[in-house]
Amino acid sequence: ADDGFILSLGVDFADHSYNKKDYNSKHNIRLTGATSGSFLITYSGKFHHVLGDLDLLFDGHFANPINYTFFYGLGNETTNDQDRNYYRTRYDSKGVFTGLGYDFMRQSSLTLNIGYENNEPAIDTSGTIFETDDFFGTDKVNLFEASINFDLDFRNHSTFPTSGTRFFASYKNGLITNNDNSN
Repeated sequence: ADDGFILSLGVDFADHSYNKKDYNSKHNIRLTGATSGSFLITYSGKFHHVLGDLDLLFDGHFANPINYTFFYGLGNETTNDQDRNYYRTRYDSKGVFTGLGYDFMRQSSLTLNIGYENNEPAIDTSGTIFETDDFFGTDKVNLFEASINFDLDFRNHSTFPTSGTRFFASYKNGLITNNDNSN
């Protein structure tokens, strides 16, 4: 792998309260590191019935930097005639997301989320495809995003179902800006 050996550790835990059905809050924390020096920290939290029957959702991540990605150019006519490292890019990324969720019918849910993500280049662009061409996204990029997710789940088990069906629909919309706040 491009990042070398990768190790990831995480923990899930729930807080219970006598006045809340099932749980008071659920949390997931994960730390991932690689021998290349990159690391990722993620947090996900769900606070049960904060506003009536609505759950409060929090997610966040900090990656320094995220794993390598490869960009081969714009369009289908782009030639791929260079060394693999020529197309390699990498970003530092941090993001926070929050929203409201409504659980119904055992495993089904409806969630509304908003969030912000910041990505900055974390690799020297000399000798790469980004050295000669000016692509949107090669400098600091901010993403403001809103999403709605609908999950209708009739399965008898969420991990290993033997019967039932599931319908999932999601819509996301966002605004992307760069250093000079153009989009």
